[in-house]
Amino acid sequence: MEIDREKENETNDIVLTIDIGTINTRVSLFERSGGRYHFTGTASGRTVYSDGGEIEYISVSGAVERLESGLGRHFLDDNGRIVTPQKLGMIGADQI
Repeated sequence: MEIDREKENETNDIVLTIDIGTINTRVSLFERSGGRYHFTGTASGRTVYSDGGEIEYISVSGAVERLESGLGRHFLDDNGRIVTPQKLGMIGADQI
C-alpha cells in the first residue's frame, strides 16, 4: 500500500494522554517518529476532589507539571492551560 505523504504530514506528532482515575491522575506523552508512535514519558499525581468540578483541572495540571519537570519540556501556558497544537520550541502537544 502506498502512503499518501501529504496526508501523513497532517497527523499529530505529539500526543498527550490523560487518565483521571478515582485515586490517581496520569498523563503520558507519545511522539511520532518514522511513522510510528513511541512512548516518551509519564507522570502521575493524586486525584484531587473538590466542590465545583475543579477535579480535572487540579489533578491534570499537577500531573502535567510533573511530566514537564521530568522531561524538561513545557505543555502549560502562563495561565496553566495545556497548549495545543504544539508550538515552536517544543511547547504543548498536537493532540490530547
